[in-house]
Amino acid sequence: MKRFFLFLSVALISAGSVLPNASRSVQANVPRVILIGTVYDPNHSVIPYTQLVAQSLEGKEYWSTANDEGVYKFELPLATYKIEANAPGFCPKRIERFRLPRSPQSPLDFVLEISESDRPCAQNIIIKKQRPTRKPEVFRSIAE
Repeated sequence: MKRFFLFLSVALISAGSVLPNASRSVQANVPRVILIGTVYDPNHSVIPYTQLVAQSLEGKEYWSTANDEGVYKFELPLATYKIEANAPGFCPKRIERFRLPRSPQSPLDFVLEISESDRPCAQNIIIKKQRPTRKPEVFRSIAE
C-alpha cells in the first residue's frame, strides 16, 4: 500500500511538471499579429494616453495605452475582436467584429468625438462585416 501511494505521488508530480510545459507549447504555436494605430480627435490632433481594450469572442481581454503621440500597439492572437478606445473628455468608440488580418495591413486608427458635458455621447459603434438577418425577398413582400 505504501508503494502504491509513493507511485501515485511520483506520477502526480511528474504530470504536474509535464502539463504546464504542454500548455506553454500550445500557446507558443498560436500565430500572433501586431495591431497598431493612432487615436485622433475630429481636428486630427492626437489624443495621448488613450486606454484601449481588445476583447476576443471568447471573452479574453488585451489592454493597451496610447503613448504621448497617440500611438497604441497590441500583440494579439489571430482571431476576431471587439476593440474599444476611451479617453477622458471624449466619447468612447467601439469596433465590433474586427477580424485581424494575417499579414500587415494599414493601421487601425480611431477618431474620438469630443464629449459635451450637457449631452450624453452618441453611441459610436462600428460594425464590421454585418450580415443581413433576412433575405431580400422578405423585405420586398413586406413593402408591397
